[in-house]
Amino acid sequence: MKIDVVTPTWNSNGPYFRQVILSLLKNVPLCHLIIIDRYSSDGTVDVIRSLVPGEQLRIIKSNENLAWARKIGIGQVDTEWFAFIDSDIKLCERWFEKMWPYTRIVENVGAVQAIHWQSHASTRFDFLRKRETVKIHEVFFKGLFSLTRGLTTQTLIKKDAVKGWNPPRELAAFEDYHLTQHILHRGYKFIVVNDVISQHIISPSKGDSSFRWGLWCGAGVRITGAADLKTLIIQTSARMIGAIRRRSLDTLKAQIGYLIGYIDYRRYTVLERRPLIRTKRPYRKSK
Repeated sequence: MKIDVVTPTWNSNGPYFRQVILSLLKNVPLCHLIIIDRYSSDGTVDVIRSLVPGEQLRIIKSNENLAWARKIGIGQVDTEWFAFIDSDIKLCERWFEKMWPYTRIVENVGAVQAIHWQSHASTRFDFLRKRETVKIHEVFFKGLFSLTRGLTTQTLIKKDAVKGWNPPRELAAFEDYHLTQHILHRGYKFIVVNDVISQHIISPSKGDSSFRWGLWCGAGVRITGAADLKTLIIQTSARMIGAIRRRSLDTLKAQIGYLIGYIDYRRYTVLERRPLIRTKRPYRKSK
């Protein structure tokens, strides 16, 4: 069995980018690699072309933001199952071999997500939930987004599960939440696997960027309707308490950013695929 892989890129040619592409070619039975590139100027496309055989490669140029870049990529998929694999994820050995059994572990699996951090979960996998099923006390003790938001960094997806997905065109962050909820509301299950761990080469929540990353995400929370202000305050307050106990300044900055980004979302909504905040560009409602 072979699958298509969708990867959005934009000046992704960092020091480890070749390793990222090579790990994909080694650990995924590839039908087509579908690149949605935002007119990269750093040699990103050249590196990809040098490594991926032409008959397996599709490159589409687009200035659309991340949500619509993913939607464009979905429209190019030919296989029953495909994967979103981001340009900063170095896949673990035998990634597909480890992931595929989870697509059959229960009925109606629509998405299987691997992780890029050491999980201390007591279960092999967890089911994500529809937003409306989460209670307020769960938001505080477990975290709203850990229960309702899947990631698209390294995720196997059944093409039928994302049929009809139509995200807001201005959506640049939390597009993965929007997609997760669409999959769940189509009657499919979204599984997060705790024992398949790859390497995230670049983390946007480290160092001075953690606050800006929070601003970006907060705007996405507002646009997707992932939380109202009261629920977000409960969510961030719990995370701040944990950050203070762990003395994690990065986490504290990010949670403050969430709140500010949510409130002033017009400023921090950007038509870009990474959190380059501070823009004068006006917010535009989707049609």
